[in-house]
Amino acid sequence: MTREGTEIMDMDRIEREIQIDAPPQRVWDKLTEFFWVNEHGEQPAIETGTTFVAKDEKDVEYPTVIETSEPYTYLAYRWASAYPGRTPGSGDSTLVEFTLTEQAGGTRLRVVESGFATLPEHDGRQAFKDNSGGWDWVIEQLQTALA
Repeated sequence: MTREGTEIMDMDRIEREIQIDAPPQRVWDKLTEFFWVNEHGEQPAIETGTTFVAKDEKDVEYPTVIETSEPYTYLAYRWASAYPGRTPGSGDSTLVEFTLTEQAGGTRLRVVESGFATLPEHDGRQAFKDNSGGWDWVIEQLQTALA
């Protein structure tokens, strides 16, 4: 959308939704491996309040806090993807939410990452750009793993 020649876009949320031909428990089990940021296979406790360190392909560390864990239905975590090494807090992090709904013999998975607008503008734009492509990759890998 444009206003007087200036591009305006919702830079606060990334949303993806897919249908996976697997039951919610199987999707949850794969999802909670955090395979996209867990190259070393260390399994964090999937409990509300747990903090673990996610690492990208370059071994850059991102402390991550599980905000809510409701097995097989909902998982939310907070991370400061724009600030490697920083423990997520107010004004420097985004919230990632996974909602799993049993549907048509499989699972409807909704992924939402929000909070980019709370980051300084440049950092928020870059994190939004990086993470938008990242979620496309994660969903593709998840579908392949569960096929």
